[in-house]
Amino acid sequence: MLDVDPQRLLVPTPHCPMGLVDKALESFKGWINLHVEDLGTNSNQTRQTYQIATRSHAKATSNLHAATMQHQGNPTVETRAALKVAAEARKKARQEESKSKSNYDEMMQRHDARSTSVAQRFEPMFRRCGVKREHCHGGKFNGVNCVRIMEKAVELFDGDTNNEGFVHEIKRSKLPALTDVGIETTCNLFARLLRLLDCVWSAVRGIDSGLLPTLQQIDTLEKALGDCKSLWLQMHLSTLQPKWHLTFDGHLLHQIRKHGGLADKADDSIEFEHQKLKRLRDRHRSIPSFKRRQSCIRKEIKRQRSPAVKQHVDAYHAKINNLNRKRHASVSLSVKRETKRVKREAVIHHSP
Repeated sequence: MLDVDPQRLLVPTPHCPMGLVDKALESFKGWINLHVEDLGTNSNQTRQTYQIATRSHAKATSNLHAATMQHQGNPTVETRAALKVAAEARKKARQEESKSKSNYDEMMQRHDARSTSVAQRFEPMFRRCGVKREHCHGGKFNGVNCVRIMEKAVELFDGDTNNEGFVHEIKRSKLPALTDVGIETTCNLFARLLRLLDCVWSAVRGIDSGLLPTLQQIDTLEKALGDCKSLWLQMHLSTLQPKWHLTFDGHLLHQIRKHGGLADKADDSIEFEHQKLKRLRDRHRSIPSFKRRQSCIRKEIKRQRSPAVKQHVDAYHAKINNLNRKRHASVSLSVKRETKRVKREAVIHHSP
């Protein structure tokens, strides 16, 4: 909906690796919760119900697609009836999946809060590697922590000589039907994915031979991007993310080649704009239509940038600041008067 030339997009170096690392860790945790960890009899049943509902919804969606194609190719009374039946079946399956997912999410939220869960046992391993969650990021990892996660991926997953990693903790709490080899294989894939992300962004930011990257460094970046993208797709992770598109669909490599690197910039203004946009989205969240909601947000932004509105806002802030200064001045004067009164009383009651 934004009329912006793709050539004028700037790849944000702090935010892209943050988003990709968070997505990889989120997928890793989802894999453990949904397929690996032994949650107990009742919780396992809730999870199994959600898995069955998900498969049923996928099958109903496939049947609806086939019925739609058949009706479009040869519209008859029978195909129309079959299409109606398939649509009703998909609607029912979607409702069942939504209900079972709600129960599953609530159950997993309670489970992950327990000290015995795998998610809680991962936290000491993060802290040993100097990684901690930031409250200002909603409990996620900031840029510095994401860099440490990429750099210490092997230590986090496999552990070191004195401590054990994610793989050992998962093996202790896995379902009996799963094998250790399968657990190790999947964990090694996630660890390699994080290491490849480290190779990509270190090649972008770590220019040691001079101001501009060399042809060898660009070739190394291109190979790392290709390997990382192939592994990401092989693991069937989500690609519906703008940061993934900027990184792997050519924007990053194109800018490195065209401009000789990426510009370093302060992100304070971007974060401030994110906060304003979030407040606007919360204010207009009751509008059901997406296009109508975005249109109202754009009108609000234009209104705030209007010179007349800005003049009124500046005048209001100046008035508030003036009142605050007078209030502070009066408070300061009263404190001075009280201090002088105490000092005089001490002089009067002082016995020679």
